[in-house]
Amino acid sequence: MLTPYRYPNTASWLNQVLAEPDLAARIPALSDAALQELIGEVGLEDASELVALATDQQLSALLDAQLWRSSTSPLDTFDADRFVFWLQVLREAGEAVLGRALLQLDADVLALAVHRHILVINMDRLQTSLAQSPEAAAQVEQSLGGLFYEEWEEFALVARSLDSWEVVWDGLLWLNRDHYDTLRALLERCAWLAFDEAQEEDLHAEFGEQDTEEGPALGLGSLLSQAQLVESRALQARDDRRTQAGHVTRADALAFVRLAAHGLVPEDTRDAITAAYFRQVTPRSTTPAPQENTPLHAQVQSLVPGAAPLSNMGTWLTHLQGTHPQQHGQRLDELAYLANVLLALSDARPITALKAASAICEWALLSQERAPVTVLASTSADRLFRCALKTLQSLGTERWPSAVQPFIAQLHNPT
Repeated sequence: MLTPYRYPNTASWLNQVLAEPDLAARIPALSDAALQELIGEVGLEDASELVALATDQQLSALLDAQLWRSSTSPLDTFDADRFVFWLQVLREAGEAVLGRALLQLDADVLALAVHRHILVINMDRLQTSLAQSPEAAAQVEQSLGGLFYEEWEEFALVARSLDSWEVVWDGLLWLNRDHYDTLRALLERCAWLAFDEAQEEDLHAEFGEQDTEEGPALGLGSLLSQAQLVESRALQARDDRRTQAGHVTRADALAFVRLAAHGLVPEDTRDAITAAYFRQVTPRSTTPAPQENTPLHAQVQSLVPGAAPLSNMGTWLTHLQGTHPQQHGQRLDELAYLANVLLALSDARPITALKAASAICEWALLSQERAPVTVLASTSADRLFRCALKTLQSLGTERWPSAVQPFIAQLHNPT
């Protein structure tokens, strides 16, 4: 008698993963992408025990991936609410894990995150600036009396939201106990951000946005605030780290998809974006370690029951490995690149992006007269992807491969 297959729920997956006898050794051995995929399977809110086993490098990569969100602009934006959610997960993983993660964060990111949730005021500087205005000083003192805040040396830390106060404050207390100098530098940066914010608000109130006879004034809105400069600097540093690890920036991903969909580069030529990417990333070792040479889905499948392997592409790559091992390694790197292009444009999980990139290349291979393995031996995956994506534009999206459906909005007629 046939019975419907029952997919394991998150709880059963998590229980199976945690029951692994050598879990403490296997989690640190995972690639950054595989660990992110595993956490995606079990759910971040239930992943504190897995996060506790992560290495410093894995934690840094997780935070780089999780604390920034895609937007309508070519650049990602910092997600302050996501930062609080992560702090809660890290705190559940243990005080030591929370501390390790805070120290892994870029100084600009940490300052930006704290500033979004806590207004840090240097009271000494404020009192000096108000020394000639007793009325203003009294007004400030009265305002603070109606706010929730704590004092730390010369700083007043004012809660912008009570919902996030406790977990952010706990992180600062940990820094105070074990990394005093780091906390002081952090609060000084936050105080300058708050000072700049107050100045900007005062100038807006006094002058506003005015037009001139020559046209619209540039106005204060056209100038970057200190917080915006910090976010821009933090994003650049994050993109540099992720590029070295094989990720793709959102701006490059958008440009690649546009030129592929519109056929702006000859099919037999590698485009400039892809060429620049492979010049920047750390090249694959000539004799990669077994873990490095394991496809992402296989790493995840070893820990997560039910993770489906790739379809025809996996079979063709296996044959290619036996006949053309060097090209096999190159195609794996190219598929990873294409998956990262899709990840840069969405909040999809890595395995979903890998399947979509593979499906598009597979579609191109099946349209060739030669055998797929023969084509793979001589044609890069990025060229196959571009060729397929250009042709798919003329078809109704219902005819696109099913694995690509989560990315239709990003890939169909991009502007």
